[in-house]
Amino acid sequence: MILLARPDVVRLEEQLKPVEFIDLSGVSRRHWFDFRVTFSDGCRIAVAVKHSRKAAELRLSDELQNMASQLSRSFADGVALMTERDVGRDVLHDARLIHAARRDPPNEADARVREVVVSLAGSTTVAEIVRCAGGGAEAFRAIARLVGSGDIVPNSPRLDYRTRVARGNL
Repeated sequence: MILLARPDVVRLEEQLKPVEFIDLSGVSRRHWFDFRVTFSDGCRIAVAVKHSRKAAELRLSDELQNMASQLSRSFADGVALMTERDVGRDVLHDARLIHAARRDPPNEADARVREVVVSLAGSTTVAEIVRCAGGGAEAFRAIARLVGSGDIVPNSPRLDYRTRVARGNL
């Protein structure tokens, strides 16, 4: 959910085929990555998701680094480990908000918010954009969609009415 909320992520694949590698003790093994993410620059990263305690017990960081050196570039350009420690509450909040807002089709509020943001020089608060766009909750959800697309960039995590934002890709 967090990766899909990022504007630079263009694809996320699950149920990948296993990769074969020689582990740190010299034994041939197979590993199933949880997913592979493709970024807008074309870079593809295979991601392993584990609880931090389990990852430490398995020395998963070391093993993934070892796997990365043996990985075919046709599978991925690199690997990453994600644990619960990589995700703050604010980042998770924003990802959930962006996904919820994306369930609504773009509407007139999106166009009004876009007009306000295009005219921005510097940054302002979400509340000020909502006020200028005249849209209340609809405008706020439009802002969340535009954050998800990279057209608006928040200055800090935890998107709410007090968050300062600036024009992104617009």
